[in-house]
Amino acid sequence: MKDTKEHILETVFILFLQKSFKAVTMQEIVKQAGISKGAFYHYFASKEQVFEEIVNQYFMRLVDMGFDQFSTDSLQAFYTDLLHVFDSQNELMKQMKTVQKSGGSFNFYALVFEALKIVPAFKKKFFEILEQERKAWIKIVKIAQKNHEIRSDLKAEKIAKLFIYANDGVGIRYIIDNDIESMREEITAVYKNLYDLLKT
Repeated sequence: MKDTKEHILETVFILFLQKSFKAVTMQEIVKQAGISKGAFYHYFASKEQVFEEIVNQYFMRLVDMGFDQFSTDSLQAFYTDLLHVFDSQNELMKQMKTVQKSGGSFNFYALVFEALKIVPAFKKKFFEILEQERKAWIKIVKIAQKNHEIRSDLKAEKIAKLFIYANDGVGIRYIIDNDIESMREEITAVYKNLYDLLKT
């Protein structure tokens, strides 16, 4: 049904991607969703509230990878677990394809920055997750160094940043290029190449 909460969220998400949170009007929301204002207000008190729900439903799943659940047996096992998250999150890929179809790949990042300004809880959680990611990578790199899995003289934090920034860079590039399907394959190749360099 067109007046379901899920339909409204998906419609508004695409509108925000096509324009921005600030640029989208209530009139556009109800027109695009094919609903009355009353139907919208049945589920959401305001445009700000629907934005918060979109942040929680779409963005949080993109950033919270569950790094504390990954293997600490080896660096290779750790990054393999991270790659499995991409495989298991079919919903994530569907969301990214929604972004792609809407023509709003670049706007996706603009929306993330809007969310960081407008939704304080998202900003707090976002930076907590970035710190968890950093610590998880440093921990596994130190384990890999101690076990002689990798032989680099670089500090653990610098190696961790290589993996993190490589992942971020590939993600941004492939989203902007509207090539979501190739992103996982490229991230896999980058991780493997980095890992092979560190082993020699």
